[in-house]
Amino acid sequence: MNRKDVLTKAIAALTIIGGICLSIVFVSALGPRAKARSNVINVSLSSITPGQVVLVGTNLPVYIVSPTNEMLSDLDYLTDHVRQRRISTEYRASNGDTYFIFYGVRNDFPSCLPKLYRKDEPNTYRSDNATWLGGFWDVCRDISYDYAGRVIKDIQYAYINFSANVSNLLPVTDASDDGEHLFIQGEGISSRLVACYKARTDSFPRILRPVRRLGGGWPSLERWVSILE
Repeated sequence: MNRKDVLTKAIAALTIIGGICLSIVFVSALGPRAKARSNVINVSLSSITPGQVVLVGTNLPVYIVSPTNEMLSDLDYLTDHVRQRRISTEYRASNGDTYFIFYGVRNDFPSCLPKLYRKDEPNTYRSDNATWLGGFWDVCRDISYDYAGRVIKDIQYAYINFSANVSNLLPVTDASDDGEHLFIQGEGISSRLVACYKARTDSFPRILRPVRRLGGGWPSLERWVSILE
């Protein structure tokens, strides 16, 4: 084998090795992006009818509320009875419909997944003169939220006779739509909050543990849908 043949084969081998290395780099760079796209929540807007509350998500639960005119009127009435008047969870879709989209967690401390309770739903824990206009209740912290995820401060309108000075449920800030589907990227949520949501029973005071079990706190993804039934 002459020198020219050796040089030709060496160049060919280097070319193959270089191509393999570039492929590995390309696939490595593409992997996280592909994974990120697979984590996007895609919900058909036509499947969400007025008055319906949808619970979706992967790392964190996401509530999508399609309000009726009555629900919007009740939210307006509750403005004087919540801790933060401004609604930060409202999303106006390109088709003109309004939704409230928020995570089932707050940014202060862990708690149970808030459970949906409809307007005037029977409740033996609420006083006779109290008025419940619908929303969510956290069984672990006894916190009541309206349909927009705002904390209700006045016990007159809470699900039970208790009021807590805590933050609202976190709004989803990266939602978008194409007129037919709603997309939620799930960006901007820290790993600390994900870990906080997945915290186990030992993170709760001992007195709250049986309540947490009875209330079904920290449910798995398979149980999220049943919570809304």
